[in-house]
Amino acid sequence: MPDLPSNIIDIRAQVEARRQAEEAALPPEEPKDSGGPPTIDGRAVRQCLLNNERGDGVLLARLMCDKIIYVKRTNRWMWWNGVHWEDDKLDLSHACVEDVASIYLREVERITPLINEARDRKKQQDDIATACKNSGDTEGEDAARTAAAKAAYEASRYTDERKAYTRRVDRLRSVRGAKNCLEWSHKIGNDSLAIVGDEIDQQPWLLPCKNGVVDLRTGRLLPGRPGDYLVTAVPVDFPDCQDYLQTGENFGFPPWEKFVSEIHLDEQDVIAFVHRLFGYSITGLTTEHFIATALGDGRNGKGTMFETIKAALGELAWSIQPEMILEQKNPRSSAGPSADMMSLYGRRFVIASETDEGQRISAGRVKRLTGADTVTARSPHDRFEINFRPTHTLFLYTNDIPQGLTKDFALLQRLLFIRYPLRYVDDPEIKAREDPHNAEIYRKKDPGLPGRLLDNLPWVLAWLVRGCLLWQRDGLVPPKRIKADIEQLRLSEDTLGQFIETSCDITNPDDWMYFRDVYSNFRTWFRNNIDDRKDDKYLPSKKKVALSLDKKGFQKNNTGDRIYYGIRVTDLSLLSGG
Repeated sequence: MPDLPSNIIDIRAQVEARRQAEEAALPPEEPKDSGGPPTIDGRAVRQCLLNNERGDGVLLARLMCDKIIYVKRTNRWMWWNGVHWEDDKLDLSHACVEDVASIYLREVERITPLINEARDRKKQQDDIATACKNSGDTEGEDAARTAAAKAAYEASRYTDERKAYTRRVDRLRSVRGAKNCLEWSHKIGNDSLAIVGDEIDQQPWLLPCKNGVVDLRTGRLLPGRPGDYLVTAVPVDFPDCQDYLQTGENFGFPPWEKFVSEIHLDEQDVIAFVHRLFGYSITGLTTEHFIATALGDGRNGKGTMFETIKAALGELAWSIQPEMILEQKNPRSSAGPSADMMSLYGRRFVIASETDEGQRISAGRVKRLTGADTVTARSPHDRFEINFRPTHTLFLYTNDIPQGLTKDFALLQRLLFIRYPLRYVDDPEIKAREDPHNAEIYRKKDPGLPGRLLDNLPWVLAWLVRGCLLWQRDGLVPPKRIKADIEQLRLSEDTLGQFIETSCDITNPDDWMYFRDVYSNFRTWFRNNIDDRKDDKYLPSKKKVALSLDKKGFQKNNTGDRIYYGIRVTDLSLLSGG
């Protein structure tokens, strides 16, 4: 390639110096603030243009910081609604690519006057050169032609740059171009729009609502912050209720408090406890390892109460299938997907409802669902398992007592047993005459109550937040009646204790029995009174019965055949084999 004339080299140098001077005259790049995207100067935009599709992604990441994010774990986009993050179900992230195109078009608008000015300058210098030539001014003609060449080079360069911007805009407005821009935006390193996903819903003291985020430590409504990565949110506004939160007065919907009081028989200690329990449940904490069991036949108000709270909490509340906490004949493979466990991610208020009569709760499953241990699970379409910290409180509401609630000591320590004895009927007087022994449990049904409750969900939410504040102040110690109900249930499931009480004499320390005879008689009694299935699936094992006898203080002799002292079967039907 031949060497360029020195005057052309000088022109290029002058043009480059002019370009740098123009860019230096642009306003400096402003620091990012939470009020909007950063101001990006022409130098940065041009650098993104030169970096091709990766540059488009860099530009999108700078423009959309704290507006959209890409979750690597789930391969999905989310967008910031001003309070919390939401799934990008409408592909709003694709629309954001137009912002990159707009930045490039801004540069087109900036460059176009420069092109016109350079062209005008070239024409002016051409005219001067012609005039100098006609007048014989050789020196003036050379200077004018040099200036015209410089202006022509500038116009050509700016024109090429404008074409590059417009071509990039056209590409970004294609499906493929938009897709590539989005993909690069979450693959450019630390400044990308990507998060792993472990950051989501990990703020247990924050409760996102429609109009802001409630700090559950204080009850104050705060603006949402993108960096908290809150996703699962309450679907209602949090009302202006600071007076109520602090004093308990001026509650905006008294029928809710009246309803809660009535279904708990107006027992103030139970009502206060339930209020604190529900308040605790809206945190993402698992410090209180309870399983609250709400028991009572249908139409007693508990379903209306739970459904109203679920409606107030939206996706923060979740209903699981009872099978998740019941014993299963065919346990699921640990290698398979666990959509049921994944559905608990980020939830706070979790309900298992209506187990069938006679079904037995799995102590291991319940302990897993009510503990604080890390959960390992995998969604059906995910390749890898993830670990996450539980954030939910488990409630069981049912008409019948599931068997097995107290057979495990650790499970017994977690059990809260809350009775709902009332029955809401059309005509309480008629029902009372038909059932005089239970006349006091019948109440007049109010068909419009559920609708009125749903119309006042913001105040139900306020009631829950006050319950949370009361829990922080007073803790969660069950009242005497709930403790008594738990003990009654424990006794009802102590089948060996029932056998001894109803069919044995333990008053004479000189009485004795071989353990094999004790167990044989207990098995017959168990089949007659507890479970008549011949497979003895729920019959306590010999080992468990022996351990129970030891715990109850019976002395034994392990020499030869095991003998227990101080016990004698008195039920002749058992001795004869039933």
